[in-house]
Amino acid sequence: MAKKKRIGILTGGGDCPGLNAAIRATAKTAIQKGYEVIGIQNGWKGFIDDEYETLDRINTSGIIDRGGTILGTSRVSPLRIENGTQRVFDGFKKLGLAALVVLGGEGTLSVTSSVPSATTTILKFIPLSFLDFSI
Repeated sequence: MAKKKRIGILTGGGDCPGLNAAIRATAKTAIQKGYEVIGIQNGWKGFIDDEYETLDRINTSGIIDRGGTILGTSRVSPLRIENGTQRVFDGFKKLGLAALVVLGGEGTLSVTSSVPSATTTILKFIPLSFLDFSI
């Protein structure tokens, strides 16, 4: 049997409504498509400290109405740690991730452009400049 492809999910920065719903939707969709899903705990710090857990249909059920994020979060930035981005990339490879879904704001997402990996971002805030284009 072929090894399943893996994706990671990470939340960083401050808490906000909808993080658990985004985690659940991402995990359940990926699982349905045959992926194994790894939750990186405590934001980018999880890559630095090797903190992660497998997410499945059971541990992502019933989380939509819970506050915060089941993965935890931190404001640790690999950009401010010696060899931080390399450590994130090494963790990415160690876990065998095909992709990483990053939920965060500007600080969290600024790291994605510095880490040479396949990342997808979900912006958790609306910049004021976007309001000019909203209804």
